Amino acid sequence: MTCKNTDSPVTDYTVASDGSGDYTSVQAAIDAAMSNGGNATVWLKNGNYVENLTFYSGINIVGSSGLGDLGDVQITGTHIPPLSGHVILRNIRWNSSDYILYSEKPGTSHITFIDALLNVTNGYTCYLPYWNGAEGGVLEFEDINAGLPNQSQDGGIYNPYGGAQVFLYNAGIGMGKEQEMHVSGQMAMLAGSINCPFHLDSGAILECDSSLILGGMIFGGNSEARISNSRITNDSGASIIMESIGKIELSSCVIDCYNNPTITGNSKGELKISGCTFPKNTNISENASPQITGSLKVGCLEVSPGQVKVFSSLGPPTSKAPKGSLYLRTDGLSSKTRLYINIDGEYEWTPVLTEK
Repeated sequence: MTCKNTDSPVTDYTVASDGSGDYTSVQAAIDAAMSNGGNATVWLKNGNYVENLTFYSGINIVGSSGLGDLGDVQITGTHIPPLSGHVILRNIRWNSSDYILYSEKPGTSHITFIDALLNVTNGYTCYLPYWNGAEGGVLEFEDINAGLPNQSQDGGIYNPYGGAQVFLYNAGIGMGKEQEMHVSGQMAMLAGSINCPFHLDSGAILECDSSLILGGMIFGGNSEARISNSRITNDSGASIIMESIGKIELSSCVIDCYNNPTITGNSKGELKISGCTFPKNTNISENASPQITGSLKVGCLEVSPGQVKVFSSLGPPTSKAPKGSLYLRTDGLSSKTRLYINIDGEYEWTPVLTEK
């Protein structure tokens, strides 16, 4: 339907459910823009639009409010992305019972979500298993809020075969434990969060810094990763399952779970761990092929694996030892201080008060 508003200062394709725009249907505005040559913006006034949409390259969809997570502009349904080109989806809360974007074709378009809330009852934000990264297919998320914890079971991205490129910048995606996120191409993640189980499939190469991975990780196939200054946690299993034949590097990360072991798997690859903190459990399965360098922080204790000493003697310690070394005083003259921990890798020892 059309209800032409010649006073619209933004675009010729303004949508308003109350009739105050050029169109009352989002799809009608998209189709009109396409018939007029494309390269246009469809602007949505506040409201909840229940439609299953077909998007086209160069026709961007923008909500009138700059805060999509507040839900001033909502679209509820499942939508077909363009197979090539590009599309920007901005300032919108997206709702779906199963999939926000769905296609089983090997598309190559660059799809960008900006300033959005992604709320999926049980399914995926992007169910695009064959989206082709080698031919330019990109999934980009900027300034995104994941779905509501009590309403959403969202695996975020399902692309185990196509190798789509993925970019997360200040973006949270995925929610819950029912669905597992699958990535098989190059992925960059900065100040992001993944709030569901996260599986790197064959072909995946992850660069991650200053981020949160809250449902655990599985490194599969020949996937590779460099993760730094990030937290990887799981409240229902191992934080990391290492199955890849590739190279995984964890640097200055927090590996946080109660599961025993906290890192497990059956790997013929390389799992390099440097300067990481294990607040709850430090057990790492030998089958994960860990290679530990630098120091590890276990709770409030920092140790250098393979270097620390554990020894005892009469009187307090006076010798130099690697950081994290333990010394037990055995002369029986002190009733409160029997154990000491080296904290600087030199001669400084901190007593542990034991009372007896």
